[in-house]
Amino acid sequence: MNWIKTLCLSLFILISCENAFSQEVNVSGYVRDASGKEKLIGAHIINLQTKKGTISDHNGYFSLNASRNDSLRISYAGYKSQTLLVNESSQNIYIDLKMNRDLKEVKVTGVRDVFQPMTQLKSKDFNNIPTIGAAPDVLKAVQLFPGITAQNEGSSQLIVRGGSPGENLYMIDNIPLIYVNHLGGFYSVFNPDMINSMEIYKDGFPARYGGKLSSIISLSQYEGNAEEFKGNFSIGPMATSLMVEGPALNKKATYMLSARKTMIDGLMALGTTLSEGNDFTFAYGFHDINGKFTYNLNDKHTLSANFYQGDDYLNLWAESASTIPNTVGKTRLQTVWGNWLGAVQWKYKPNSKLVGENSFSVVRYRLKNNSFYYEDEDNNQPTFDNRFQSSLIDNRLQSDWKYFNSNSLITYFGAQLSYKIHQPNSTNAQNIITENEIIPVLEGALYFDEHIDFWKNSSLKVGGRFNFYQNDRYSDFDFVQRGQLAIGVTTNQWLLARFTSASQYAHLLYTTGDIGANEIWIPADEDAAASRSNQLSLGYKANFQQNMWQLESNIYYKELNNLTTYKEGIAAVLGDSNWKNKITSGGTGESMGWETMLRKSKGKWTGFASYTLSKTEYQFPEINNGMPYVYEYDRPHIFNINLSTKINEKWDFSANWTYQTGLPFTPAIGLRNTPDPFNPEIERETLIYGERNSDRMRDYHRLDLGFNYHKITKRGNRAIWSFSIYNAYNRQNPYFNYYHVNNNDDFTLGQLDFSQEPMKLYQRSFFPVIPSFSYKVFFDNGIFDRRSKEERANRPRSNFWYHKE
Repeated sequence: MNWIKTLCLSLFILISCENAFSQEVNVSGYVRDASGKEKLIGAHIINLQTKKGTISDHNGYFSLNASRNDSLRISYAGYKSQTLLVNESSQNIYIDLKMNRDLKEVKVTGVRDVFQPMTQLKSKDFNNIPTIGAAPDVLKAVQLFPGITAQNEGSSQLIVRGGSPGENLYMIDNIPLIYVNHLGGFYSVFNPDMINSMEIYKDGFPARYGGKLSSIISLSQYEGNAEEFKGNFSIGPMATSLMVEGPALNKKATYMLSARKTMIDGLMALGTTLSEGNDFTFAYGFHDINGKFTYNLNDKHTLSANFYQGDDYLNLWAESASTIPNTVGKTRLQTVWGNWLGAVQWKYKPNSKLVGENSFSVVRYRLKNNSFYYEDEDNNQPTFDNRFQSSLIDNRLQSDWKYFNSNSLITYFGAQLSYKIHQPNSTNAQNIITENEIIPVLEGALYFDEHIDFWKNSSLKVGGRFNFYQNDRYSDFDFVQRGQLAIGVTTNQWLLARFTSASQYAHLLYTTGDIGANEIWIPADEDAAASRSNQLSLGYKANFQQNMWQLESNIYYKELNNLTTYKEGIAAVLGDSNWKNKITSGGTGESMGWETMLRKSKGKWTGFASYTLSKTEYQFPEINNGMPYVYEYDRPHIFNINLSTKINEKWDFSANWTYQTGLPFTPAIGLRNTPDPFNPEIERETLIYGERNSDRMRDYHRLDLGFNYHKITKRGNRAIWSFSIYNAYNRQNPYFNYYHVNNNDDFTLGQLDFSQEPMKLYQRSFFPVIPSFSYKVFFDNGIFDRRSKEERANRPRSNFWYHKE
């Protein structure tokens, strides 16, 4: 730890000297949208005299030292720039930028945070990614970046640099969310109407983030319009959505509410009920509700409250046989899974250089599976009643601080404490609890980060995170290091080096990528210790033509240790009290690759192209005879391209094309006779499998197209018709491969019979060309009022939600 003491001493001397000799004025404040007072994240603030500057953070806040009478230029893409003259009172200021309605591209002059990931997205970027259902999806956009891919076709589950879906940390307004998908990963839980911006870290994790190995996905929500009531309503084949926002408490507070619900569940239930010959009714649906309330007490104190609740649900009602004469039994199967989040946050700014965020949150994920059998359909008392539940509750306290020592030195520090309650398995049969395992866990961290700018255009970021973990059977304490170095070759080019280590104290047992996919979280213990990762990456980053073009290229090497997964031949532990004997731990992983991305952010055509060359192997003592094997989601080559343009005032267009090496699978190499498990006297022919994941499915590629038509309704409201074509040239991409009876491609679940030689391999595809559309209309407080605009403006507003005129 001597290097840490030396570093801290050097920083203390540097800070003392800088503060002693500085004759500068501190300029601090918030950059906002002039119309709705929404904070602008990533605005550029540059000193026109020194050519140095900063970028507004996720709260729109900035702090910068400058000499008196210096001029600061504040700019943001799509907005008119402003120039500010520095004086003694340039603190706690609000800079309101007006949108630029001119079609000419706005020049954003300023500094770029070299450590800011190129995988940062703003809300408008989500609309440039065509999707099934013609509705933007936050996580679908992420999958086009290098080093990131989907678990399966159509899925929102992310595989990042050879990691697993459970190794990604999702933060919404700095609060971790456990479950982030609907429809078995087909749709993400994040309502794009609520999301202001998103950052994705594949390496170089800020020290304030911990607990996951592979990536950090940090989303910032809007706070709501502080000037007037507004909202939008959208409808499409996937879901119907409503969002409203506006001021409250005489403009000292804002609120934002949204709700989203599928419409297909009722249609599915009706269709299966009325289908001829059917003796069952089936329905699937999901919903989510978001809410955020922000209250600005004064320039130093801001309070906010967040709420989220979302569920998926599968229901099956079926007729079944009964032992009672002249009666029909019935069966009901019900599966519900999802989570809710509640959080309160206090943002405190003691002075212009110190900013803090303190929060308390409760997040719960739970999976319920209920089975009921009624021997007499007229009797409401079930003959058979079996209920299973798995859950994880995270009660969390955290305090995060940022200190602006000077223009060249920023310190981040904080503490986090989490009390988690794991319930891997709770089983209730006939109202008798047969299994109810509850494992409490205490987890905490202290962290620090130092961001230092030095020598021309170079920067250094070093940090560390002290983690501790405790439950009844296992404890762990470690220190993970984080470091980033950027050497400025020119004013717009850098050489990069990053080192990232991380620990994870919960293991995800994930079933499959289908609609009813289930997640079960188990805590680290003596049998399945905490997982670790170490990652080193080297890269090059450049901006060209006044930030019109951005290029980043990286090579990386990542090692994973103490991994946990299912034993060979096991795919799920749902409702199984013997789940500990069905998992294996002590696994290792190794992933390496080269990633490159070219992005164009200005001009008539915008978009990006990305390429990934990678290799990932895992090794477990009890899998594949202890030999290394290709990872289930390894794709050596991935190429993505995204283009978008504004055709005219009414139409815009976007397109994606993706190519990926086929996923690996384990091939069958022969047949053998094995005893029937129910009748040992009978032998069955079964497959003999070769080396794990030693063959590959066909390569995957797909073209998606999207069009948006903008119009003004008869009542003067803005509206958008969105059209998309998924898989435009109808590529039959493999979802899985299988061997089957009588060597035909007729897929059933019948008895295997390989009497006809040779064996043949078949492919199952699920996603043909899929056209879809959606409609979205924007409204304000006058949408339900037929009076003129002048009459509405003069009406009294004395209730809670409207500010006083």
